[in-house]
Amino acid sequence: MNTKSIHLILFVVLIALIACDNRIIERAASDYFPFKDSRWWVYYNGQDTVYIEVLDPDTTLGQETMTVSFGGDIKHWIKSDAAIEEYVEILYYHTGIAYPVIQDFFVRNELPLVNGYVFSDSIVDSIMISGITVKADFSFESRVVGFQYQDDYDADIYHISYQMVKTLDSPDTTVINAMTWEEYYAPGVGIVRFVDSTGDYSLIDYHID
Repeated sequence: MNTKSIHLILFVVLIALIACDNRIIERAASDYFPFKDSRWWVYYNGQDTVYIEVLDPDTTLGQETMTVSFGGDIKHWIKSDAAIEEYVEILYYHTGIAYPVIQDFFVRNELPLVNGYVFSDSIVDSIMISGITVKADFSFESRVVGFQYQDDYDADIYHISYQMVKTLDSPDTTVINAMTWEEYYAPGVGIVRFVDSTGDYSLIDYHID
């Protein structure tokens, strides 16, 4: 192999490395969670339609939060440069009264998204009611499965899987609620697809002013 060929190969490799670095920087700088007031998204799984909508801000545990409706299921989020935090509440019902056992924020997503990164968070608390101890355990895991370029959005789409387990333990019973789901994110758009126990939903319309 002559010197000219070696220089050409090195030049091609250098260009590829620069392009790769630029893609990494672009992903890190992009907003994959563009949730702001009055924005909405519509999803369809072939049978059912689900709406995600950002409602008016709220105050949760003394902190201003975004109110996000996932098909009517209200979530309270705090967004910063470092993370998306979500409010979680676990209640124990006794003699018709709801007693909060856990009221706290957990980290839903660490930012920026990093391919292959796995993050977990957990909360444990207990209360005493009428002489009995009630304990709650909350655990959460998010895993950045990977990313893939899609022509539809001219961008890398991140695939994130989630696992959430809520456990409420009292002397007479133990209740465990476990959920798993997946979400796909495009920069500047947000969730473009999600898969949960009810189906595989794709984005069909959205409004981002």
